[in-house]
Order: sequence, then C-alpha cells, then structure tokens
Amino acid sequence: MVECGETLSASVIWKWQRDWFEQASLSVWTDDVVPHHVNTNAYCARRYARIAVAWVRSLDMHPRGLWVPGQTPLTVLELGAGNGLFAHRFIREFRRHLGSERASPRLRYVLSDISEDRISTLAKVPALRTAHVNGELEFRCYAVAEGAGPPVDGVDGLPLLTIANYLFDGLPADAYEVRGGRVFRLSPRISLPVDEAARSAPMDHFDLSWDSEHVEPGGGELGRLLRGYLTAGREGYATIPRGAIACLKACLQTGCVELLTLAADRGTSLDEPLCSQPPSVARHGSFSIDVNFDAIASWFDIRRGHAMTTRSGRSDHVNFFGLLGSSLEERPLLKDAWLQSFDEFGMDDYLALKNAAIAQPAEDPWALLAFLRLSGCDERLFLSLLPMLVHHLRESDDGALRTAATRLAEEVRANALPDPHGLVDFGLGRVLAALEVWEGAAEACRAALACKHDEMVERFLQLCQSMIADPSGE
Repeated sequence: MVECGETLSASVIWKWQRDWFEQASLSVWTDDVVPHHVNTNAYCARRYARIAVAWVRSLDMHPRGLWVPGQTPLTVLELGAGNGLFAHRFIREFRRHLGSERASPRLRYVLSDISEDRISTLAKVPALRTAHVNGELEFRCYAVAEGAGPPVDGVDGLPLLTIANYLFDGLPADAYEVRGGRVFRLSPRISLPVDEAARSAPMDHFDLSWDSEHVEPGGGELGRLLRGYLTAGREGYATIPRGAIACLKACLQTGCVELLTLAADRGTSLDEPLCSQPPSVARHGSFSIDVNFDAIASWFDIRRGHAMTTRSGRSDHVNFFGLLGSSLEERPLLKDAWLQSFDEFGMDDYLALKNAAIAQPAEDPWALLAFLRLSGCDERLFLSLLPMLVHHLRESDDGALRTAATRLAEEVRANALPDPHGLVDFGLGRVLAALEVWEGAAEACRAALACKHDEMVERFLQLCQSMIADPSGE
C-alpha cells in the first residue's frame, strides 16, 4: 500500500503525473502516446477561432474597460498546449477573418505549457516562430496549480480568452458519493506492485480503490454544490475539480474585465452531473479522471456568469463555454458562434462523419474533397482518404478537380506542423505525382526524407527524378 486516508486532490498520483508531463518530450504527442486528435484537429481549432473572432467583433461594437474598437488585440491563453498544433491552426484561422495571410494585429496568443524543454522546442518550429516574429504568438512556461499566480500579464482592464482542452481531467480533484440523502467523501487507496518497473513508472502500474466516509456538506461553494445535489434528490458519484477551479481563479487574478473559457474534456455535463460508478482513471502515458463540468458551471453561476455545455449521446466528450463579466444578451454574436460551432453540429457529429468517410470512401472524387474541406484540411483525414484520392486523380482529366485537389493538399500541408515521420509531405508528393507535377512531388519527397529516412519514399523520389529527366518515361 502506497497511500490511504488522503483526499483525492492530495494524492501522490498527481505528483507522479506532474513529473511525467514536465519530463515528456513532444514525441508523446506525435507518436500518439497521449491522445490529442480530438482536441487538436483542424475542425476543432477553426471553430474555437471563429468564436474568438465573434467575440472581437462584439467587443468592437460594445467595448468594455480599456478595449479600443478596431485596434486592441484579443489575448488568448492556451493552457497545456502540448505539441502546439492547436495554436498553429487557431492562429491561421483567426488570420483568415481578422488579418492578412501573414499576420493578424488583433491577436495576442499566449502558448503555455508546464515543460520548459517543450516550450523551447516549439519556439523553434518555423510556423510558430514566424507567428512569434509577427507579434501574434508568445511562449510561456506555466504550471497550473493552486497558488501559481496569474498565468498571463497585460490584460488588466481587457478581456481574456482561456482555452483548456483536455487539461482539467489531469488536474487534482476530490471525489464524493451522494447516497440516501447523505454525502460521503471518497479517499483513494493507492497500491503498487513490489518491483523495479512499478517504482520507475508508477503511473503505469498503480491500482486504485476507494474508502468512503460520511461528511457534512459544509459551507462555501463546495457545500452549496453538494447540498444542491442532495435537495435535487440525485444519487451517484461526483468529482469536484479543484485544480480546474484554481486555474480559473488564477485567470481572474489577471484583472481581466471579461473572462471567456472554452474547454473540452471527458466528463459530465450540466444535465447529468453525477455518475453511476466511482471515478476511474484512463491511462495514456499519463492518466486522467473525468471532469464534472456541472461543478465548473456552478462556479461561473455563483459569480453571475453564464455556462453552457454540449455532450454527445455517443461518447463522454464535453465541450464547455463559460463567460464572466458580461451577459449573453450583451454578446449575442458570441452566443451564436458557440451554438453554430458546437451545438448545431458538434465535435462528435464531425468525428462520426469523418469515421464514416474513412470506412467507406466516396466513389465521387468531389465528395472526397468536400469531406476534406469540411474537416478544415485535417491531415489525418487526408492520409486516410489518400489512396482513393490518388486513384481518382490518375484516372481523371477534369482540370477543375485536379486544381482543387492540389490546393487542398497544399492547405493540409500548411495546416500541419512538421511531422517527424514525414507522412504529410509524402502524401502531398503522391498527390502531385498523380497529377504529373514531378518537380513538386520531388520537393515534397525530399521534405519527407528530411523528417525521417524511408526506403519507399526514397524509391518514390527516384521515380520523380527519372520523370523529370525523361517526361516520356522511356
């Protein structure tokens, strides 16, 4: 037995996790040790950016604090930025609406992460470095924790947009059970096998069980939340996301006049705050525990804010919207952008459509391009549809189709960050080769080989070079 009798939020497992994330390299994202596609895909990033654009336009029409219409940049703080892919895609989409192809003077994006090494590595990525030089992007090492202080400066009297995608599920939380009109606090029992593997990688090996103890709801915001569950006659298990709430309090310490929080995570929504089973951990290099978004919404409600969630019936993925400092009646553009982005056609709708497109690729090449365009030119969908797309391009003499496919493939490449496996570059090379654009195909293959040597890509490059030397193929 490693631990018993502590509250969940005080458990040693959170230290193990923090240590792991501080030491992890970018490869845990690029190799999918940490799942990230659900919150870094191009479809998701575009919709967050459009919500931000709607807020800027609303602030220009109805400014507050020190906001100067048509001039002030919106500060966007991304917590737990990981591999930087979401930031890259958000910035590109924001530019499309409020900026030029090169930069947007209306955006100040602060990319933050717990690891100084990862921040240093991301600062050298060409696309992110360019955004930094243009004044759109800043890098900051910041560890989300109680008492950590404000995560960003320079927003006193200004609005702040905080993005926390799949972050709250990795922050300390407490656990309770509501049963028979009483509240019970759950304390974890943490055990590890007695061997070297468990000692060196405890997160891969620890077992979790629960002890329960009757407690009174008490006072304060926690007591109010638990009493609300009791008076509503609800029964089940609830987590109290202490780390997430500490993070939001730190954001308020910046002095921002309005705070908008957009988050996504596995968890419970406003309509279903309790679970039928005690909290369990999901393991993925690190671990995570489902987030009680009803508790976070209650935190906004106590401060006279507004919160909304969307949750699919197919999964436990939840998108969260929380606003402090103004009402939705004052910000109708913001409300409309949220509803259009995640309520009318949400993430799970998109992922279901994407999976269907991959499982049964359309015979119509224009349908393939339509799916790719809907995804925001997402590289995973592109790579999945690539064989069918290449087949159609080889067989078609439709000039409009060939032009559209080339543009979308190039947009996929621009929308991605450098891939250590070179898959996106090689995919573009295959598209260009199918179109007999051999110079471009060769360039793309060389870019792929610069990421990682691969014999198949090497042979493909040789084919391109031979076709450049002798277009007749003789």
